[in-house]
Amino acid sequence: MSIANMSPSNRGMRTQAFIREVIERYNALGRSCIQEVDVPKTIGKNGAFYREKSTVDFVGIAYNRPVAFEVKSTRQRTRFDLSLVKEHQYRYLKSFHEQGGVAFILLEMIKHAEWFVIPFQKLKPAMERAWSGGKKSIPYFDLKAEMITVKEGGRTGLDFLEFIRSKKV
Repeated sequence: MSIANMSPSNRGMRTQAFIREVIERYNALGRSCIQEVDVPKTIGKNGAFYREKSTVDFVGIAYNRPVAFEVKSTRQRTRFDLSLVKEHQYRYLKSFHEQGGVAFILLEMIKHAEWFVIPFQKLKPAMERAWSGGKKSIPYFDLKAEMITVKEGGRTGLDFLEFIRSKKV
């Protein structure tokens, strides 16, 4: 099944599975010690449901720096809708950043087959602008110009943590 025909939840699951594999490679190479955040669930006769909101998708240490990040994926061609970042996720990233950690969004732009790192210091003004009635997205061209572009490949499959080592934070 192609990504274009997948439901949003299945696309998200595919993206999460890919990032889990990438993190396993980073961890195996000794470049990080990162884990996926497990969200407590309750299993009932009608299926599973979350008991509480998650913080972010992954937390740990990379290149001797604490890291926390949320993985997002969008099929939008022209923008990243900030509504994809939930308020509790933003608050966690903000707190993590204020404590000296490296906090960011790892964004997959499916239709462009591109990945971006949106560091918290770039996310913050965009979110504040959206909440005060301004633009509710980051245009694709701003992503290209202002965010960290990540290429697939390399030793991990997606070397998105290299910006930490290269001091771009």
